[in-house]
Amino acid sequence: MLTLAIRLTNLTYGACPWNRAHIEGAIENIPSPTRIFRAIISGAFVSGFGDSPAIKSVLQQLAAVPPIYYIPKGEYVALQSFRKDESGNVDILYKGGKMNVEPYYRYEPNDCTFLLRWQVDLSGAELVLLQLAMQQIHYLGRSEHQAVWEIYTSAVDDEVFNCRPSNDADEQVQLVKPDFIDSLYIAPGVRNAELKSGIPGFYRLSYAILRSREYNIVKGVVKCDSAILGIDLSYPLPAKDAMYWCDKLHKALVRKSPETEKFRDGSLTITPVYEGINFRNFSLYCPDGFSDLDLEIVESICSLYTKDSKVNLYVEEVFQAKEQGATNWESRSPFFLTLAPSLKYGRGGRIRNTGFRLLTGTNFVKNGAEHQALKYFLRRCNVTEGVTYLEVDGLLGAFQAESWLATCKVEKWHGYWQWATRRFSGGKVREIAPANPIGYRVEIKSRLPVRGTVTIGYGKNFGLGVLTANG
Repeated sequence: MLTLAIRLTNLTYGACPWNRAHIEGAIENIPSPTRIFRAIISGAFVSGFGDSPAIKSVLQQLAAVPPIYYIPKGEYVALQSFRKDESGNVDILYKGGKMNVEPYYRYEPNDCTFLLRWQVDLSGAELVLLQLAMQQIHYLGRSEHQAVWEIYTSAVDDEVFNCRPSNDADEQVQLVKPDFIDSLYIAPGVRNAELKSGIPGFYRLSYAILRSREYNIVKGVVKCDSAILGIDLSYPLPAKDAMYWCDKLHKALVRKSPETEKFRDGSLTITPVYEGINFRNFSLYCPDGFSDLDLEIVESICSLYTKDSKVNLYVEEVFQAKEQGATNWESRSPFFLTLAPSLKYGRGGRIRNTGFRLLTGTNFVKNGAEHQALKYFLRRCNVTEGVTYLEVDGLLGAFQAESWLATCKVEKWHGYWQWATRRFSGGKVREIAPANPIGYRVEIKSRLPVRGTVTIGYGKNFGLGVLTANG
């Protein structure tokens, strides 16, 4: 068996996928064998034996069997810079408003080596020839991502390799058939010009990146009520899509285990962990705790799919949430709280409101934004029974046995997320403009201790906003 090691000396790697444009910000996360072969050919020409039948024989043997990989875990970075001006004007170096986006992955110093293994046995002379060619290769992908290529001689267990061919996976690499190795010796521009109808001998193979369990838990000993799901992405997820992906994750959990009540009855809260205008993690919290079976179900959801995109998930951490105590809590992102009222047309065309019912003794709507915010907050405080609601200085307050628990203030968060109402017209669904904002800014005052992630949910099953302590 042959194993190649490609160590990234500046801890970065970036290359454009074969089927994507370089301006899209996507990265070929799995360096395809075709990219590896072209680099070896380039090194062989520098060494003076690029046209020799011996190096072609080596590549033909490697092309006959798809490799397996070890892919280090990297963090997506998109570096933006102004596009240089090419007009020759000395006074103007950059074009105004024109930006270049250079995406790449950044790796940790102790985990920055790609491993590729082929189930082939090369002779000693062929190994020497291959090593001589790789000594002339100094980067992987784009030239700014420096790398050292070598034949890996130490023993590596097959279980270390976390990327393998899979028919169900969406990560694709480009392969060349053994009989078409010669097509790699032609410059890409020449090849595309001569063969506009398509390049013969190339095909794509799907791979799946399987992350090993990255958290430690002793069965039956460690009690867990929180989990962090990491997201492997080639691009950041915008915050405006958070509700959509949380809904996808919740439906996937219910589909994996329809009999598990905590995934269905609203006790589970799924929250995106925001980083500015994007998010990279999901936070799961359940006040009843996660059993070993629950964690296995969560861990089994490796991917979420849409028609045009996909995200890969892995369990990053599980832990017992700590109690938090604070007087003032404020939202740092919009909350989706209010329920849409049901409006019906009565006799004479008059609108009959069937959705608004006021809480007894208050001017606040039952299950409105304020009521929902308090209900979810009190649930995080393990207060679910014997709660009454009264109006206090124009705000909605929660009481238990005439003892004050919390007060809530809700304002619209204008210009952030908007929800367009829809209706059927002429057999088609049409948007009714303008859209109405449903994002809310929440402020809660309470002295109760809070356990777990302080979130407020949309519907019954997952939360989008996060409350932070402010005094």
